[in-house]
Amino acid sequence: MFCAAVARVSVFGGTPAWAYRRAIVATRCIRACRRTPSNIAHRLARSGTNHAGPISAASTSDAGSSPAAESLFAPAGTTFAGLGLSPGICDALAASGFHQPTAVQALAAPALLAGSDVVLAAETGSGKTLAYLAPLLARAQAPQASGAPPSTLVLCPNAALCGQVAAAGAALLPSAPPPWTVSSRTLPPRTLPPLVLATPGSLVTALDGAAGEDWTREGLPRWARCVVLDEADMLLGGSYGRDIEAVLEALRAGDRRDAAERVCAQLGMEEEEFRALPRHLRQSAYAEGPSDSWRRQYVFVAATMPVDGKYEVGTKLRRAFPQAVWLAGRRLHQQTRDLQHDWRRAEGEQERARVLQEVIAGDKTMGPGTTTLVFARDVSSADATLSALRRTCAARGAALLRYHKEVPQAEREDLLRTLAAPGSSAREPIVLVCTDAAARGLDLPSVNHVVQADFAASAVHFLHRVGRTARAGRKGRVTSLYGSEAEPLVDALRAAIAADEPVEGAFSRKRSFRKKFKRYGQYVPRGQTLSGETGTGREAR
Repeated sequence: MFCAAVARVSVFGGTPAWAYRRAIVATRCIRACRRTPSNIAHRLARSGTNHAGPISAASTSDAGSSPAAESLFAPAGTTFAGLGLSPGICDALAASGFHQPTAVQALAAPALLAGSDVVLAAETGSGKTLAYLAPLLARAQAPQASGAPPSTLVLCPNAALCGQVAAAGAALLPSAPPPWTVSSRTLPPRTLPPLVLATPGSLVTALDGAAGEDWTREGLPRWARCVVLDEADMLLGGSYGRDIEAVLEALRAGDRRDAAERVCAQLGMEEEEFRALPRHLRQSAYAEGPSDSWRRQYVFVAATMPVDGKYEVGTKLRRAFPQAVWLAGRRLHQQTRDLQHDWRRAEGEQERARVLQEVIAGDKTMGPGTTTLVFARDVSSADATLSALRRTCAARGAALLRYHKEVPQAEREDLLRTLAAPGSSAREPIVLVCTDAAARGLDLPSVNHVVQADFAASAVHFLHRVGRTARAGRKGRVTSLYGSEAEPLVDALRAAIAADEPVEGAFSRKRSFRKKFKRYGQYVPRGQTLSGETGTGREAR
């Protein structure tokens, strides 16, 4: 239809009124069939063209479900092969010790294998990394109509999480070229692997063309068949925004070039003629997106996805990707039931140090192979905490280490390898003093105790911190020190935990917690889609 309208304008020369009217009618027809609205206010809207219709994800739990249904894993009898994963991926999962999918993995696989854009929001420790990696890499193995081997690009907020995802990808595709993490220290491989990892900043820096055509803003859209934002709520806000927008704009520009080339080929037009067309005709061509053989898939993954409020990340994603499949874990924005809490009030630095020493000295769970994470609000507080715990840790025979932005990256990488290494149960116990740099994404199976020397700044930070323990069905413990300034947030979190309810009402970024709490107190149903278009969407509990 678009091509016919353009052909009439081109063949007869000039732009007579009747030709314009016919072109406008054709354009309106195209717009009526579009999958996305023609006008989305937020800047993410320009990257929000969804390439697959919505999939109604089945709920994996019901209100008042039994304890068995609330377990980590999908119902008995659910297999990776039954979810549609390729035999090679299934064999690799089995070789790595994964024989039954988790509930989140079973929930995500159908939509991801279908090529839908997906927003996956699920609790910490639920298996989100494999939930998106296994289906996407299985899909990448399938024969491509374009003949071009696609790659999956995963964007993470830090190098540590990139390394963790790369290791999981390497285990899933043992015979394929190993995943590559974008770095200024190494040149990219000549042949792109199926999986590429990057922080937003490192990717933008790498797209300068020094490493070849693939590593330019024009080359990126040709190979990034699927784009994943891991820890999406963090990447789509704050300091990452400019780099993320640069990456998305490069992908959008590639889609526009693809659409223009397709139209020119169909009509026998030169590129200059296409650029001379009326703006609304060019916009209609761009709106049709890339060719059917090259549909880009966007996946957003997070453990926290606030949707209340005009400027929350979840709200913006809903507007930008209205046809995306929204999937929620059963206990999204809730802690696991295998977690025990101890709340300690401590006013002032001296009392804080004394209580902290008592907690470490009296920790009966500390032993060979265990790890205790002690969270501080910033580097300065972490250094003070380190000094306060030196003698106590020495008396317990525990190694006292640190993890924050001022620790050299090589040292941080070595530390994470030590904590994640098989057979680490024989080592001395470790007390790791850290900032929130260690709160997101890292899967450290040896963490049995999380201590908040400084209480979390928000409910979002709280969920990520406590999510470092009691992962994948294991038990864990959290000790939280707090002062009067954190008391309103502490009271709300304790009430939600005691009632076994989610903590959306405590999410706060730009408003004070007290104001936010008065305004919001709703939750998203667990184990089902988050779209307000299905069922009741968000219901008051």
